[in-house]
Parts: sequence; structure tokens; C-alpha cells
Amino acid sequence: MIQQLYKRLIAFLLFTAAVYSIAAQDGLPEKKLKFFPLPIVYYTPETEWAFGAAMVFSFQLGKQDSLTKPSQLQIGTAYTLLNQFLLYLPFQLIFPKDRYRLFGELGYYRYNYLFYGIGNDFEDYGGETYGVNFPRVRISFQKRLADHFYGGIRYWLDDYRITELEEGGLLATREIAGKGGNVVSGTGLVFTFDNRDQLYYTRKGQFIELGWLANTSWLGGEFTFDKFTLDARHFIPLGKKAALGLNAYAELTFGDPAFNQLALLGGPKRLRGYLEGRFRDNHYLLLQTEYRFPLFWRLGGVIFGGYGAVADQLDHFAAENWRYSFGIGLRLTLLPEDKINLRLDYGLGQNSSGFYFTIGEAF
Repeated sequence: MIQQLYKRLIAFLLFTAAVYSIAAQDGLPEKKLKFFPLPIVYYTPETEWAFGAAMVFSFQLGKQDSLTKPSQLQIGTAYTLLNQFLLYLPFQLIFPKDRYRLFGELGYYRYNYLFYGIGNDFEDYGGETYGVNFPRVRISFQKRLADHFYGGIRYWLDDYRITELEEGGLLATREIAGKGGNVVSGTGLVFTFDNRDQLYYTRKGQFIELGWLANTSWLGGEFTFDKFTLDARHFIPLGKKAALGLNAYAELTFGDPAFNQLALLGGPKRLRGYLEGRFRDNHYLLLQTEYRFPLFWRLGGVIFGGYGAVADQLDHFAAENWRYSFGIGLRLTLLPEDKINLRLDYGLGQNSSGFYFTIGEAF
């Protein structure tokens, strides 16, 4: 255990040292820091109601120029009615002239997740909950390689400690990899094309991210597997203020992952209307779209729909396992300059539905 912790600490320090050297060269924020204290009240089917507080910081690193988009950092904590506790710090730093980008999340979570079995054979299962405590480190560091094109490395650490299993449930009664707890500690590559007009509420442009993460024993991981992800988004402006967003997402896992490292269908961002993890397996394919339009003052509306499926092998995406969802939503702009919105969505799937009340767009 000490050796594993040492390996993870070394990996984290390497990332920190690289980032610090670049930040020292490019300087600290020169433009006046903007911050927005925010009481947190949100609802998702996975958490029910949650309450807390957050501070959103928006700033520009170095001197203001046309290439550098605002950086953002959030510090928040929340407690849910399901006795969950969240402490998190997501961040996205854009260095001067957009030469480098650093983004990720630090956090600690006491959480209850839902489990409905693995694959598509448990459609009538009512589900079960399991408790888990874990710290989270997710860091991606990229260099601009060409106009709008970035490449770099990433490191992820999730140290899951299963605290509770539901008596008589699938996790308690079956041999499922990782049900006693597991460590994800891996590194890999990430490449991004990004020419969006806004990072947080996009009306035009494209975002394409291709990632690879290798979870290995060398960094203290307890399961060995490779995960490949593709997140492609295309936004088309319609009129002066409306827009159509298109999103294709793929997550492919090869090797021997723990059950909670499988691809999860559903949740507040992908295929809204299904509980996150209602279906899970090695591979996940998704297509979704969203029409965004203004209403009045700081209010806007959306209409969305999606179509996705999970499978254990790439040639096992059967037609009967593809699932749809659709829904409507409202947006309230909290920070007009940075286009940061409060989001309320209602999604409807096949024998499934859900409300989502949170900050930021689904994609």
C-alpha cells in the first residue's frame, strides 16, 4: 500500500511541477478577478435534493488578448438528502495566447451510487444502491500544436472504498470485479480540436476530444484496462441568438476493469431521462442533439433528444438495446459575460424519466 501511494504521489508531483513552471513563466492573472458566490440547490434522480455553497472565479491569465479565453475555477461543497457529501474543485485554466490549457477536478466524495447489473439483461431489475468514499484527482495538461488543436497528457486517480452494499443485491451475492473497492490510477494522452465561440454556452464551432487512459499497476491501479473516449460536438447558429448542438460520444473499454469503471448510460449530461448507470458495460455509443433559443431577459429554453446503447463487445450492439430519450429545459444566465447558466431539464426515456437542476450545459 505504501509503495502504491508513493507511485501516485510521484505522478501527481510531476504534473504539479510542470504546471508550476509554466505558470511562473506566463505570470499570474493581470485582469481583475471576478467571482460569484452561489448558493447550491440542485436535484438529480441520483442525488435527490442537494444543498450547499460554491464560489465561481473567472479571470484571465496574463495580459488580455484576443486568443485567450477566460479561465474558470469553482470551489464547492454540497450535502444531499441521501446523506451524500461532496467537496469539489473543478478548474479550467487558459494560459496567455492560448499556448497551454490545464483542466480537471480535485475532490472528495461520500456518495451512494445506483447499480442495475452489467449489460442489457436486467431491464426489469429495480436496482440497488451501494455506498462509496473516494478522493478524486483528474488533471489534463495540453499544449497548442496548431490553430485550435491541442495535445497533451492526463492523469486520473479515484480511490474507491466501498462502505455499504445492499443486502440480497447483485453486488452482495454475485462475484463482480471490484465490489470490495478498487483504485483507478492511470495516465494517457488527450487530443482536442476546439474553435467554439464560448466554452460554457456554445452557439457556433466544434469541439472534438479524443482520449486514452491506461490504468496500470505501475501507478498503483488494482485493475488493468485501457479506456478510449471520443467526444465530438458541433454547433450551428440559427438566427441571431438560437443554436443547434450535435453531440456524438463513444467510450470503449478493453481489459479487465472494475464494475464501476464500465461505461454508464444516462445521467445529467448524456441521455437525460435515465438514471446514470441504469445500463453499463464495456462499450457505450451515443448521439444527442439540443436546440437552444432565447426567451426573454436572462431566460432561455432548450429542446433535446438522444439515442444510445451499451454492449460488452463492439459487434454486440443489438437494435433492441438502443434507447432513446427526449425532453425540454430552461436556462437562467448567472454570469452574462461568460455565459454560465443555471440549468433545469426534464428528460423522458423508455419507461424512465428525470429532472435535472444544476449549473452548466449538458454539452
